[in-house]
This record gives sequence, C-alpha cells and structure tokens, in this order.
Amino acid sequence: MKFDVSWLNKKLNGADRAVKEKVGDLLELLETMVESVRRISSELRPSLLDNLGLVAAMEWHLKEFEKRSGIKIIFNEPKEELEIADSMTNGLFRIFQESLTNVARHSMAKKVTVELLQKNDQLILSIEDDGKGFDKQKAAEMKTLGILGMRERSMMMGGSYEIKSILGKGTSVTVVLPYKLENHMTNI
Repeated sequence: MKFDVSWLNKKLNGADRAVKEKVGDLLELLETMVESVRRISSELRPSLLDNLGLVAAMEWHLKEFEKRSGIKIIFNEPKEELEIADSMTNGLFRIFQESLTNVARHSMAKKVTVELLQKNDQLILSIEDDGKGFDKQKAAEMKTLGILGMRERSMMMGGSYEIKSILGKGTSVTVVLPYKLENHMTNI
C-alpha cells in the first residue's frame, strides 16, 4: 500500500494542493502503521527470544516497558542463560508479557521487580509490583481471560501459577515450572 501511495504521490505533480496534502498525510499514516505492525510483531515474539534467549528478550522487553510506562524496573536475572525448550521459553515469555501488561493497565505501580531463577529442579519467574493491588475475590468472579490464560499456560508446561495481591500494597505473580538440568530439553 505504501509503495502504491508513493507512486500516486509522484504522479500528482500538477494536482490540486489539497489533494497533494491529503496523499502526504496518507503516506505519514501508512508509515506509522508499518512501524506499529513491526513493534507489535516484535513484542509478540521478539527475534531476541530465538537469537539470544529468554533472559535477553526479557531485558529488552523490560527496557521498552520502562520507557513506555515510566515504571521503574528491577530485574534479578540468572548469571548465565538458561537452556530451555522453545515451547517453555515461549510460554514463559507470554506469561511475563501479560503480567507486565496487567501492571501497566491496572496497578498504578511505581516499581516492578522481576526475578528469573533456576533453583533445584525448578524454574521460577516472579513479578512483583508496588501498586494498588486488587480484591482477589472480585477478580475471581470476573474470570479475567488474562489470568486464566496465564494459569492454563503454566499448567500446560507442567507448572503452577500463583497470584497474590494486597489492597494498597501491590500484586505478585509467581510461576514455577519443572527444570531438570540433565534432561530438561528432552522432557518438554
């Protein structure tokens, strides 16, 4: 579309000034759309996830999140990249993204602490904010798709999902997945 509109713009040499302006506005709108599609596509599954792994993708996403939201980020990451099967990496990254989306939309937090660690035979992701918290009973009655999706995704990976919230003090999400160093790549 952008190429076609650019072509039209070039052919409008002697056209009415208002028509030229309208086509110019359309080109700017198309450029914004192209950038938005690139950003959305990258956020859904950043190439960093495939090329550099989960930790690097999380770092990138957290920097972008901090820039857009203004919420301070603390990331406690493993010392070295964890070897995780693609299906688990993707699932864990999606839970991570959805959790941050919830923080940005609902929490009114000033700070978020994210921790990813491998401990014994477990991989643990925790995301904690200092926001306003929420009433878990009311949230359970609403059956929000985001929380249900994260819980289901965790269970599909053989793990657990827990969300805790205290009104006025914030919310924490903890995902615990099985992770055995000697056979984690073959069991998933």
